[in-house]
Order: sequence, then structure tokens, then C-alpha cells
Amino acid sequence: MWFKNIRLYRFTKPFEVAEDVLEQALSSSAFTPCGSQDLMQYGWVSPAGRGSDSLVHAAMGNWMVCARKEEKVIPASVIKEQLDEKVALISAKEARNVGKKERQTLKEEVILTLLPKALPKTHFTYAFITADKEWLVIDASSAGRAEELLIALREAAGNLSVVPIKSTQIPCAIMTRWVLQEIPVPTGFELGHEAELVDQSDEGGSISCKQQSLTSAEIQGHLTAGMKVQKLGLVWREGLEFVMDDQLSLKRLKFLDGIVEKAEESGSESQLEQFDAAFSVMAFELSQLIQDVCAAFGGLDENTPTADEILAGVVETDTVNKEELAEVV
Repeated sequence: MWFKNIRLYRFTKPFEVAEDVLEQALSSSAFTPCGSQDLMQYGWVSPAGRGSDSLVHAAMGNWMVCARKEEKVIPASVIKEQLDEKVALISAKEARNVGKKERQTLKEEVILTLLPKALPKTHFTYAFITADKEWLVIDASSAGRAEELLIALREAAGNLSVVPIKSTQIPCAIMTRWVLQEIPVPTGFELGHEAELVDQSDEGGSISCKQQSLTSAEIQGHLTAGMKVQKLGLVWREGLEFVMDDQLSLKRLKFLDGIVEKAEESGSESQLEQFDAAFSVMAFELSQLIQDVCAAFGGLDENTPTADEILAGVVETDTVNKEELAEVV
């Protein structure tokens, strides 16, 4: 249950959906396994696992949800082999070439034939809404996986005005200055032993280092020569280790003994009680971390346009495809 990644979104409008209403909304899109001809299924399951039927797990005012994705995996080599056999058979029997359109139709037939035998691959994506209903925290290693959950949650809840976190100061520049010791690392944070440096010239090279002192002459030399810190290992309040990137996404979170012990001290006995205690502790700690991260980069830039604003033409942007965005909203 302990999150391993964080992609952080802030609500730009109050999230006023009641817990029971959200529960009912998610139940209409509850997960169902892939049928024989289904390539993929996506839906909601209980975040607490088999010990609970609730699709919204509430603890200390925080709400956790969990999406399950089941996708059948058919190796491309198997599809190609069977498709080539079909094409070869038609060419031999009818003495003609198989066109591009017909080949695509044959490929779809091959996939339909293989689907019932394909093994499904399952992935769970967890997220929680903070007690103050200000943040949506998603445990996703990629933006694409987070967007899948956002789309499904928006379809279920209807009201979901969120945007990715954006700070007033440029994270890449601030992290570089921390490592160069030009400005102090904010209180509560310590430099870890991992970083990724990028060359912002036309060549665009990069250097990754692990288990190395970031104040070493070698690292300092690269930064002095103009490279910037794109990813940085950090330790927060001696209880949480992670790697932060220039989009303020956190990866490879590791909750250290001090935080984990807080959950164990609750004396919970059942699996559901243990989950509840761990979620309460994790949500509290991550809420504190979010506040510290925002402060470390000069606070939030609240001028980030929402999806609704872009579609309505309230703001203009060259970086968003409005047609694609409309599908999401």
C-alpha cells in the first residue's frame, strides 16, 4: 500500500462530491475481468483489497481509490508469424498479392483468434484525495498511467478540476543551486547520493550518478561547466527517501523505519485495520511533504490553466492539442 511514486495534482475548484456519492459513482465503473474477446479492461476495485468491498477507503478525512487495469498480452512475433502464414496461403492459392488494407483485416482476424488464449497482465494504480480536498496524489511511475486514472475518475465523478503541480521557481535551476551549494537545501531536506545531470546545449547529453557524493569535484565540475540537475535524490525529515525530477514528480519512494513504525504502533490486528493505520500515517506524512516541497520551490504558480479553461478559449496555449484534451474532459 505504501506509495512508490507520486504524481501530484492540485484542485483548482473545490471537490464537493460526497464520499457516498463518489462510492456510488465508482461502483458504476467497477472492474470486470477481460472476456474472451476483450483486449483490455479498466475499472475500480477496493484499495484495501479483499478485506473490504468499499471502492473509497476513508481514513482521517483522506480518501483512497484504486484502479485495476487488465490487458491481454499477445507477442508481436506470434501475430506476425500467423499473419505471414495467412498472407502466404492466399498468395499461393489465388496467385495475387495481398494489399495493405486486406493485410490489416487479416491481422485483426489473427488477434481475435489469439485473444481467448492470451494471458492477461494486471496493474493497480492507487490514488488518494487529501483531507483538505486540495490535492490528488497518484502513485504512478509515468504520466500516461496517471492520465488513465484521471480520465476514469473524471468520468465517474464528473467534477474533477485538477492540474499538475507547478512551482513559481524553476525546479531544475533550484536543484542545481542546491548541489552547487550556492543556496542552502531547505530545512527538512538533505541531499541524497543520486542525480541526473543534463547538458542544455544542442548536444543534449546527460550523466546519471548513483551512490556518489554530489559535492565531489567531478559532479561540481560538470555543473560549473553548465550542466543542470534534472533529477535529484533527496531525504526528507530522515523518514523518506526519493528521487525528484524537474516536474516535481517523485519516484522510488522509500518510507524509512521511523514512519513505518508509526503505523505498526497502532496495535491493529485485522488486515483492514492494518491497512487503515498505514494509510492514515502515509497520508499525513505525504501531506506534510507536499507542503515542504511547495515551499522549497517558492510556492505554487496558480496561473496554470485547467483543461476546461483551455477548451473554453479562456486561455491560449500552443502546447495542448484541444481535440485530444476534449476526449479527456
